[in-house]
Amino acid sequence: MDDALNYGKKITEKGYKLCCQPTRVEQYNDKEFAELCKRFGELNPYGLYIVDTFGLLHENDLIRYSQIGHECLAPNVVLGYHAHDNMGQSFKNACTFLKQDFGNRIVQVDASIFGMGRGAGNLHLEQILEYLNHNYGTEYNLSPIYKVWDKHLSKMMKESPWGYNLAYFITAENSCNPNYASYYIKKGLSVSQIEKIIINIMGVDKYLYNDEKADLFMHRSI
Repeated sequence: MDDALNYGKKITEKGYKLCCQPTRVEQYNDKEFAELCKRFGELNPYGLYIVDTFGLLHENDLIRYSQIGHECLAPNVVLGYHAHDNMGQSFKNACTFLKQDFGNRIVQVDASIFGMGRGAGNLHLEQILEYLNHNYGTEYNLSPIYKVWDKHLSKMMKESPWGYNLAYFITAENSCNPNYASYYIKKGLSVSQIEKIIINIMGVDKYLYNDEKADLFMHRSI
């Protein structure tokens, strides 16, 4: 955190807007996350995010972190939510985040067309925009999204697919880096085989991934 604070300070000194996205927010208990918000808040950042890197946050967790952020940050700091869809909860969680009472604070959610992103992907842009149009009176035009999909992303999806997958669900359920799932999917392993491997990964190995480690766990478990 100290290194990140020093880095963030240099960014603000150069005149850039600083947005802080602490990855794997679930690794912080309430006291630690409050401290993080207060310390980064001293840099007067543009925004600070709740980042669900492994896509495992449930609604009550998201609400708790949101409330801590709202209480600890100055009113002018944007509070954001960055979702991954490993457990298929990104849209539901985004709606929950938007429904909370943050007073006059500006809030943001990150999203991408058709959820394009690593592994299981992220919050679907088209879904959250339609939700905002229907529930908050916004008038976002979705047609450009469809054009980008037709021209670019549909081809990319075929070459490097992303999206909800039981293998990614298993890694999220076990608080494990989704890169393990990606590796084992490429190896052609079944979902049951992947589960057998993932439940035996312990400690820091859950979070710190590399191919050699993944291969070792595979040969140990199956």
